Amino acid sequence: MEPSLIFSTQAEIRRLKLTGDPWPGNSFLDLLNSTALEFIFNNHSVCYVHHNHSKASLVCANIDDFTQRTELKSRSTLLEFESVQQMAMDWVSRNWYFLDDQREIILVCTEHLEWCNILLEHDLGKPRAVALDPTRGYMFFTKWGHSSPMLERCRMDGSDRKPIVDVKIVYPYGVTVDYPTQQIYWVDTYLDFVERVDYEGKHRKTILRGLSMQNLYGISVFENKLYLSSWYSNDILRLDKFTKKADVLYKETSRPFNIHVYHRQRHPIVPHPCHYKSDCEHMCISNWKRDVAIEKCLCAAGYRMNSKNRCVIKTGNRFLLIAKSKPASIKGIELDSNNETMIPVTGIRQPTAIDYDVQTGSIIYSDSHRMVIESTKISDSSHKVVLQKNVRMCDGLAVDWMSRNLYWTDHDVGSISVLKLANSSQSRTLIQDPFFNPVSITLDPSRGVMYWGDWSNIFPNKGKIYVANMDGKNLKDFVEVDIDWPSGLTLDLVEKRLYWCDRHLSRIESIDFNGRNRRVELSKGIKHPFGLALGPGKRFYFTEFANGTVMMYSSKTGLKELDHSNPPIVDIKLYDASSQKGENNCTKNTECPELCLPTPVGAVCECSNGFHLVNNTCLPQLNNTHVFNICLPGQFQCKNSYCVPQSETCNGINNCGDHSDEAGGPDGPCGDTVCGANQMKCDNHTCISKYWRCDGEQDCVDGTDEDEKNCSQVCSAAQFKCAVSKRCIPSVWKCDSVADCGPYDSSDEEDCERKPCEVDEFTCKNGRCIEIFMYCDTFDDCNDSSDEINCTTCDTDQQFFCPTTNTCLSGSKRCDGVVDCDGSYDEINCGKDGQRICESFEFECTKKFECIHRTMVCDSDADCFDRTDEENCTPTSMENSTFQPTPPVPTCHYPSRFCDNSTVCLSVEQLCDDEPDCDDGSDEGARCSELLCDHSIVCSHHCHNAPEGLVCYCPPHLHLQPDRTHCLSTHPCDAWGVCSQRCVEVGQRYKCGCFDGYALEPDSFTCRSTNGAVPHVIFSNRHELKAVDLHNFNVKSFISSLRNTIALDFYHTENADMVFWTDVIDDKIYRGTVVGGSLSNIEVVVQTGLSTAEGLAVDWIGENLYWVESNLDQIEVAKLDGRFRRTLVAGEMESPRAVAVDPRDGFLFWTDWDNNAPRIERCSLAGLERLVVVRVDQITDGGWPNGLTLDYDLRRIYWIDARSDSIHTTKYDGSDHHEVMRNHETLSHPFAITLFENYVYWTDWRTNSVVRANKFTGGDVSVIQRTLTQPFDIQILHPSRQPRDGLNPCGDNNGGCSHLCLLHTNQSYRCDCPHVMRLNRDNKKCDGKLCWMV
Repeated sequence: MEPSLIFSTQAEIRRLKLTGDPWPGNSFLDLLNSTALEFIFNNHSVCYVHHNHSKASLVCANIDDFTQRTELKSRSTLLEFESVQQMAMDWVSRNWYFLDDQREIILVCTEHLEWCNILLEHDLGKPRAVALDPTRGYMFFTKWGHSSPMLERCRMDGSDRKPIVDVKIVYPYGVTVDYPTQQIYWVDTYLDFVERVDYEGKHRKTILRGLSMQNLYGISVFENKLYLSSWYSNDILRLDKFTKKADVLYKETSRPFNIHVYHRQRHPIVPHPCHYKSDCEHMCISNWKRDVAIEKCLCAAGYRMNSKNRCVIKTGNRFLLIAKSKPASIKGIELDSNNETMIPVTGIRQPTAIDYDVQTGSIIYSDSHRMVIESTKISDSSHKVVLQKNVRMCDGLAVDWMSRNLYWTDHDVGSISVLKLANSSQSRTLIQDPFFNPVSITLDPSRGVMYWGDWSNIFPNKGKIYVANMDGKNLKDFVEVDIDWPSGLTLDLVEKRLYWCDRHLSRIESIDFNGRNRRVELSKGIKHPFGLALGPGKRFYFTEFANGTVMMYSSKTGLKELDHSNPPIVDIKLYDASSQKGENNCTKNTECPELCLPTPVGAVCECSNGFHLVNNTCLPQLNNTHVFNICLPGQFQCKNSYCVPQSETCNGINNCGDHSDEAGGPDGPCGDTVCGANQMKCDNHTCISKYWRCDGEQDCVDGTDEDEKNCSQVCSAAQFKCAVSKRCIPSVWKCDSVADCGPYDSSDEEDCERKPCEVDEFTCKNGRCIEIFMYCDTFDDCNDSSDEINCTTCDTDQQFFCPTTNTCLSGSKRCDGVVDCDGSYDEINCGKDGQRICESFEFECTKKFECIHRTMVCDSDADCFDRTDEENCTPTSMENSTFQPTPPVPTCHYPSRFCDNSTVCLSVEQLCDDEPDCDDGSDEGARCSELLCDHSIVCSHHCHNAPEGLVCYCPPHLHLQPDRTHCLSTHPCDAWGVCSQRCVEVGQRYKCGCFDGYALEPDSFTCRSTNGAVPHVIFSNRHELKAVDLHNFNVKSFISSLRNTIALDFYHTENADMVFWTDVIDDKIYRGTVVGGSLSNIEVVVQTGLSTAEGLAVDWIGENLYWVESNLDQIEVAKLDGRFRRTLVAGEMESPRAVAVDPRDGFLFWTDWDNNAPRIERCSLAGLERLVVVRVDQITDGGWPNGLTLDYDLRRIYWIDARSDSIHTTKYDGSDHHEVMRNHETLSHPFAITLFENYVYWTDWRTNSVVRANKFTGGDVSVIQRTLTQPFDIQILHPSRQPRDGLNPCGDNNGGCSHLCLLHTNQSYRCDCPHVMRLNRDNKKCDGKLCWMV
């Protein structure tokens, strides 16, 4: 039969002939984002995951008629098609394999989806693609998450995992298997190549790399051809495996995803017991042992195999319930093993707490992602009942089995609530305090008391355990000494003891009901215990939060690991069918109309929130004083207890999550909306910024903000008016090769004069000029790909590319002394023997023509294709070695130069003098005969001919400047950017030096930190904090699932690194400690009273925290733990944005967008000596100083201007201004900036990227990381970014200050007081009652 091609895109599934021609018949199907695609040859069908607005499902269509479709119904709760990214069919056993990239698991299911189980879930960060070879019993998959990116192999049952490729691999996506040759092909969308390797990870070979292979996604193989889907060009490509010839098979699709060749050879039949006849009840896995087909039976999740080879559920009367976060589920295991006892509870997003109800045989759990509390039967987890909605952060659940009530804690709003299990609409908040942080809770319904743990958001060592009656009355401290983070509270009702874990102190403790006889039960050998359950025989079952382990301990058996899952495991309970016995006063109570709550003195009747008890009847409460007001002045309290700024109500955005901030009518905030002076009103009650009007984006539902009548204004002189969209854009955006006017409007790039390129340059389609050797070098140097169109692909082993003729020349013509390529490109860098020579800073690989930088030798990473750079490496030569022998090098200063492998120093007079002074001939020949000095005026004074052209030099009384063309009386050290740090005058010359803690690099310019810590770029992108390793550029996610994170900074000590960040939706400032590549010990530093904290800075010497309140136009300060908060600078501010500090000099800098006077200001860290350092509008055409950072070594300010898209720098006093760069394509809408060594780093909103460039010249621009959403603040996490070479006048007893000790200039300090307190006459102590506002 004729083979065909099947592929999916964002909008369709299509079948083609292998020539690219359409397949006859109904071979086209309109779909929406169907990424998962597979075919079943035996059934003549193509299958895909179909997404609609409400759900996703698996659909199979007739391969010859796509209109004949069947939906496959799943009976397994484990399978969630919404998150299935890839799938593959084992045609031998007829099992499905599904790759779930959201839950980061790989599942196997039977053909008709009756039974499923998880095969892989550990160490599977960001799985990308999966491919099978059931004829050998292997599964292959790619991943590039928190662990190292790699291509892996395992058995079809998930066992025997083995890395196949784990070096020179970054973002592997599609993978396919060539069954006859037993080779694996994959694409790397970062390195832009297609490679192959055999099943054992050997004989790796690059098929093709470069621009034509840029941003590939899917891959399939058939005979001699590879078929690829490209996200770069949105084309389907065909690539010959052997000739490496690539062509476009199908053009102009929407974004293509998976691709397959449909043919019998792609599903070859082999004899296997799973294919013909199997005795397996659930699933038969295609296993092989020494080329012999073996049947392996596998049961579905929750089942296990009995002695008769049958799959059964063994629930038992006692077992452990475990709530996992990755993948989100609740499972049951036996008390002494990890054998499962129930079908897992799935379909949840983020479980945070669990409990059980023996009477109904139910599990009750909270899901913080969906903000609900639900229950489900142990025997049937497919049916769930919602008990409570709008629960923000439930960390504790407890069933009162005697009174038939459920209690829960809400950490976000500081509350403890109760509901009636028989009627969950009847619920009441018993305790609420914004300064409470309740977590785990446990009950003693026979005595009518409850206990819960509380974690301090400010002081990590100020945890507590409280006790109260079960109606919320008689609240008391129960444990408050030597306790940090209590969790896992549980009771032994027989011995009358309370047990708990302390995650921070890493121990398990207990105390009796009288608050006496406290003892440590276990502390050795455990790490961060979190959940706790008591078992028979005084056994402890607990979870280790960070490790993902379930541990068992008894004095007889010691510690034992029962189960290991992806961390964190959030809760554990021991289900005991014989527990939850007894009665109390509420068990048979019929008098209470709604809630009956037990107390030590008897039953108490209560009504739901908003009702009160009148004559044994619950009636609506007219003046509902029971609604706890937890929001600050200036904030609106949503019905779900969220607090949002009052300014964010009635703006058309559902900030509350329950629409209560957008509600109209007498009870809503939007009854009569009045907009501010800088706003416009639309949609009856929505206020938007007036600057959003006529910006090309419709922000009002009624469209009035983009009405042509309102958009006829004349643009200012500094702006350009777009022809179609009518937008006003900065004039500097005109003719910048970027269309800024909006969709279908390129008027800002029309009628632009383009400077013609030189004869030795290539003219890009967009008008840019690049050097000719950049043409067809596999890199997009034009930024429009025009330099890589119609290029010839050469065999790099046998040929080299001639750019002037666009042809491939034989490798034998390279360095043969004869010019075969116009421009002599074949004779450049050739030695005496005719072979290519590498530069002095390069290493020559054994393979011909290949040179790499010497720093890449012996760095544990193969950079030569033949791996010779990693051969013969000794411990002292390996990267990071402390021993680096430096051979003696003779002194040779420009314009003199080295020759003969840096052994001879020639004076400038010895160049081009027809006398060969160097054995390598480098002092003569080349361009000497052109005598360029006879007709060149480039040198200001003296000129001498040289092999490369000419050399300028100076008379004795003048100095050659860094541009190497001009001679001036000023010394080069007086010029900008001559040295990275220190410039030392040596006669007419200069030498570069470094400050303490830095060493000079071989380029004699760069100073590199000698601190061994790995520098990381850390940045925020609303919902996540990420870190990029600047050594290998690996990316880590420090923390995710944030709400709207803007500003960040860090605090470095010898023991740990702590990261601080702001969240403008939560209106809080958080901090967490960097542990193992992620943030742990998350705490709220400033909890309430924030408006919009956009700038953040840590004083690492005085140990204070500064932030900008942009809405309140002020700068505030507090201790690093949030104590003693006060306003530091206020008044004469219009739009403060960024803030930076240098505590060594006692300086605080900030930017202000003031329309009349955009500026950078400075004061001391004590808020004194305020002055304007830079008036931005007076030194440049900018006016929006956005990002701000400091060069602590050179004591310079760097800032980004978002209006002129430029980067500037001055000294701390505002002098010596330099513009570093502007109008670069990666500097199109910058937000924040930081600095490290020789580079500035910034975030850019238009390109959604993190970029760096040389801090002196603006050159060497490179994209460090691209993001899907807009990146915000950015910092470099490294000790050198917080130098401690200054004194700390506050270091001794806080300077004698009772509260705040704030650094001032000249190594002095000032004491200050928090809000509502004042400084005593001694200028040390604060008087007045302290009002906490943190």
